[in-house]
Amino acid sequence: MNRKTLLAGVVCVVVSAICFGTIPLFSQITYRSGIDPKTLLFFRFGIASLCLSALALVQRQSFPIGRNLVWLIGLGSVGFVLQSFCFFSSLTLISGSLATLLVYLYPVFVVCFSLLRGRPIRSDEAVALMLALIGSYLTIGPTIEQASSGAVVGILLALAAAIVYAAYVVIGEKILAQEQAVPSVAIMSAAAARVYGVAGVVQGFTFPTNISGWWAVACIGIVCAAFAIGLLFQGIKLIGSVNASILSNLEPIVTVVIGTAFLGEMLTLEKVLGGLLIVFAGVVLAKLAYQN
Repeated sequence: MNRKTLLAGVVCVVVSAICFGTIPLFSQITYRSGIDPKTLLFFRFGIASLCLSALALVQRQSFPIGRNLVWLIGLGSVGFVLQSFCFFSSLTLISGSLATLLVYLYPVFVVCFSLLRGRPIRSDEAVALMLALIGSYLTIGPTIEQASSGAVVGILLALAAAIVYAAYVVIGEKILAQEQAVPSVAIMSAAAARVYGVAGVVQGFTFPTNISGWWAVACIGIVCAAFAIGLLFQGIKLIGSVNASILSNLEPIVTVVIGTAFLGEMLTLEKVLGGLLIVFAGVVLAKLAYQN
């Protein structure tokens, strides 16, 4: 790998992480404009599926067929829907930085699922898990002690999002390894958009009441989904999945910075230390997963 390729790959993944890290900011703008999570996610996945499908066609990537297509539709209809609904609902109850840090506990749950499948845990994995648990305690502990019932529900929703994400990472690992990434994510996004569309028809959509809300919806669909995903997979292509997964841990750091700077979120020493431990544990587990 030459220096130019390395630099291009790093830039792609870092910009992707920054785009993903702005989700809580744009979500708060949309929620203040009157939209609900269900309607927001319908637009997010709908826009993402259209943009990613167009990108796949331009790059002449083949779309999955047969059994893998059915599995991807299932992963989108269940995995994408449950994970996104839990995460975006948590953003209405707790700070974006706390929600994102909790979702980044998903490597811990990936290891737990592997244990349930009979794979023994390594000593270095155990150390990383302990660091992640200590980090989560430092992050959640002070919040729970002073939390309302709504905040506790928000914490549980963010943890549920991490568990669901870990589950579909484990389930979809072999399928995604057999297919090209962009069209696969386009299919899963379309499946998720269909579920949210049906829910909207049954329960009713709630649309933004101002222009800034619509702009934020567009940003969540284009910048925080299609553009971010496209850059991430381009980065993986250039520098490999391990390096990309490590750099992607910048996302919660970006979210914390944005939350503190623009959303008035409190930044405590416990939260900083807990967040750093969670991110560090995620980096270690990503490298160990590659070695395994």
